[in-house]
Amino acid sequence: MLPFLFGLALAGEPIAEMTVEASKDIEIYVAPTSVVNKTEIPYQLDETAVFGHAINDVKWIKGKTQYGYARIDEEVLVYNADTIKFAWPDCDYDTKPRECAYQNGHYILESYITFDKQQVVIRLVLFDENLVAVAHATQTNTRIVNIIKREKVTRQVGGGVPTGVQRQCGPTSCSTRPIRGASSTYAQTIKEDLEPSVVIIEPRLLNKDIKQASMFLWTSLRIN
Repeated sequence: MLPFLFGLALAGEPIAEMTVEASKDIEIYVAPTSVVNKTEIPYQLDETAVFGHAINDVKWIKGKTQYGYARIDEEVLVYNADTIKFAWPDCDYDTKPRECAYQNGHYILESYITFDKQQVVIRLVLFDENLVAVAHATQTNTRIVNIIKREKVTRQVGGGVPTGVQRQCGPTSCSTRPIRGASSTYAQTIKEDLEPSVVIIEPRLLNKDIKQASMFLWTSLRIN
């Protein structure tokens, strides 16, 4: 092979060069969370919640190599709407985040939070550089209805009818009085069913649910 290449060089033939580039870092853009709430359930959402959990969870799973956790050997760079403009200033991520992710060849993490009367649903979807969904996770916070039975208990205690009479006579007259035995005393317990008490705990948006969804997402992911 070497004599052949040497001969080509002497003959003035160009020698093709092959450049092998090391794999670049994995870049993930965390898009702003989309919230749909058509109920009257109040909520507070930290706009950086999903972004913050993504940073922490990626660092956490990078050290896990056993028990089925993902292993990511490459450096992972996580951006949000405030920082992506410095890494990729050539695209408008505010209006077309998917198109920009595809154009610039990096991952994009989308998050959706939906409210209804029964539950709050948190859904995370991670797309690769080809906009193929490679991981997703869902966490719910469901409405709780507790029905507590109630009853009224009444206890009555009293004397019964006389068991006999006792006659007493004096020098000029006689009198009688009733005799009540021990068995004539009674006790009675009366139970009445009352309207049940209903306790309703409305669904809530909790940071721990966002954290749980993020952990489900990243521990199920494998990047080769």
